[in-house]
Amino acid sequence: MTGDAPPAGDVQALLRARAAARFRAARPDLAPRFDLDSITGLLAAREAVRTAPDDPPVRAVAVLGRLDLAAWTRAACEFLLALPSDQAAAWQRSLTMTIFLAGSPANLRERFTFDHVAGPYAWRGPAPAAAHTGLCRLLRTFEASRPLATDQAVRRIDLPQGPDAAPRPCRELLVEIATARVPASRALVHLHHLLADAVLGGRIGPGDRLTLRPVPHIAATDRSILALRIDLDQPGGSDDSDDSGWSGRPGQPGRPDQPRLRAYAALRPPAPPAAAPSFDGVLTRDDASLRWAADDFGHLVHHRPRAVLRAASVSDVVRAVRLALDMGCTLTARGRGHSVYGQAQAADGLVVDMSGLNRVDGVTASTIRAQAGARWADVVDAALGRSRAVPVLTDVVDTSVGGTLSVGGIGGASHRHGLQIDNVAELSVVTGTGQLLTCSPTRDRSLFHGVLGGLGQCSLIVAATLRTVPAPRRVRYGLRAHHSLDRCLAVLRRLAADDGPDFLQGHVLLAASGRWQYAVETAVYEYGPRSDHDHAPGTATGSAAGTGTGTGRQAEARSYRDFVHRMAPAEAAARASGEWFQPHAWLTVLMPDATVSTLAASVFGGPAPRGLTGPAEPRLVGLLFPIHPGNADGSPTPIPMPAGPGPVWVLSVLRGGRADDPAGAAALVEANRATRDAAVALGGTVYPINAVPTQPDYWRAHFGQQWPGRQALRARFDPAAILTPGYGIPRDDA
Repeated sequence: MTGDAPPAGDVQALLRARAAARFRAARPDLAPRFDLDSITGLLAAREAVRTAPDDPPVRAVAVLGRLDLAAWTRAACEFLLALPSDQAAAWQRSLTMTIFLAGSPANLRERFTFDHVAGPYAWRGPAPAAAHTGLCRLLRTFEASRPLATDQAVRRIDLPQGPDAAPRPCRELLVEIATARVPASRALVHLHHLLADAVLGGRIGPGDRLTLRPVPHIAATDRSILALRIDLDQPGGSDDSDDSGWSGRPGQPGRPDQPRLRAYAALRPPAPPAAAPSFDGVLTRDDASLRWAADDFGHLVHHRPRAVLRAASVSDVVRAVRLALDMGCTLTARGRGHSVYGQAQAADGLVVDMSGLNRVDGVTASTIRAQAGARWADVVDAALGRSRAVPVLTDVVDTSVGGTLSVGGIGGASHRHGLQIDNVAELSVVTGTGQLLTCSPTRDRSLFHGVLGGLGQCSLIVAATLRTVPAPRRVRYGLRAHHSLDRCLAVLRRLAADDGPDFLQGHVLLAASGRWQYAVETAVYEYGPRSDHDHAPGTATGSAAGTGTGTGRQAEARSYRDFVHRMAPAEAAARASGEWFQPHAWLTVLMPDATVSTLAASVFGGPAPRGLTGPAEPRLVGLLFPIHPGNADGSPTPIPMPAGPGPVWVLSVLRGGRADDPAGAAALVEANRATRDAAVALGGTVYPINAVPTQPDYWRAHFGQQWPGRQALRARFDPAAILTPGYGIPRDDA
């Protein structure tokens, strides 16, 4: 369906009104018979056109030998512009039904007559279905399951002047195509309907210039829209529509009780040229920066952006969002690049390097404020200057504040203090509309909890005020081996329940022989008078050089700062050996207490899984430890957690591959998928930082009861769906 002027009201009401106006214009004879204000009535009206025995519809046929969106669009417009008026009128009454077939026109021209041929594309004009029977029996339906490639979709097309028409002024027009959850074959159906109605309705003419632009979702409320393609929403991106593009019929089994409409293609005048924004930082398109932004710690996924902004101020982030809106592209914020599966990448979009936003200040008796690009190591140093510490740190403190707060932030103190997101007092965020907002538990609470652990879907964190606690003077740190997984789990469970250590983790180690080892890592904080020596680097007593992967080591005393940086030697060694730059197919799931042993035994017992075998010395291949998520005031943590009594368990699998073995790396990702699915089947949830592809339907199940609220926040704060596309989370509001 294609509509004209937008009526007032919410998005769904607007789409219904547009669809109804389109039907009334095409079939004024049928319109009074149906309730066109409802989706059910629209579907029934469409079905009446398709099946009317006394007035059978006519259909066009399009044959495609390959897919080049710009070339196909130009050829389609040429066909439509040359269509005789009587055929055009009959076709419009049939709602421009078209059959799309895969084949080579060059191989078919001796057997079939085409009305328009342009290289690998051909059309037969609208005719009764019987006229196309032979062609339809010979060729299969054109299918392309992947979404449109954005690098081929952003193109300009100059339409030819008509051979007999006087030259006319060239009009600049913008054609937008929705790409999120839309296979390329479906996108062509929607685009063809839009072009047909626009050409036959006089909105596109000879000599016009079209700019094709892919967008995740189309903002249907824009009053500048000249024509709009509307269809039923397909949440899973399925393709079960008829040749009119309608995805379903009245009473079809399996349809939701309340179907929704969606805008799939739009024709609008181009936006007036905007002045090039000025940035405090640097906007660059050089090859080295684009390659850097298309990689991460996982080294498994590589999506090249359109540009990289090295942000130097919060205002830069605001300007970047507005630039992305003007360009019609997505945008993501990148911290320290510790993602493992492209979560902080943006294909043909804008990547904002947040590392320049690294100021840490505002240290008070109970809080500290840090910009999103600051490392947690920087926060530690600034807080220690006032003998303060943040309650929870991840093992690697080179990660960014904004990065871990966007996913959750789990560490060895989470059995006492919850997640990092449970210890935030206030946030400064930039929304998908380019607004700078402040939120907290008492100020726009829904946004606050939607951003914490929200995967950057409704706003980007630019600064956070963090709660602090007294800093320990020293740390007594130890690791004890257990050669039984059950024994290790029992010890961890007991220590988490008792008034035990301040830091608690379980390690899973594996030698090349395939022998499993398990260890419990603990740390007890000591408090007392502060001295500069206590927090200076390298002040541990005993053996402070260990990286935490050995077994049987006795407790050692070290400064709190040294303890926080305990993983630095291991990282330096990994960089020196090159292992840091190899694929890392890591996976973390959150398990209920009742079933953690079942999953742990299947992953960390028996034959060593692929990607976990190590050298002769035991190698750290997994983490396993209990946590108690939630705020000190008793409110739950914002992200989904497994249900059930007892602690929640973190289970991480640290699979590694080789850059010269892409097939092996792909197998590791598939192993992650199997582990994830097993965890979910046992009542677990996913901590969403993993090297595993995730389908749209999975995200709905993952967020569960939170899904409607999170979708409402996205519709409110990121209506154009430009923020953080790397997670592949679908939208239900467009």
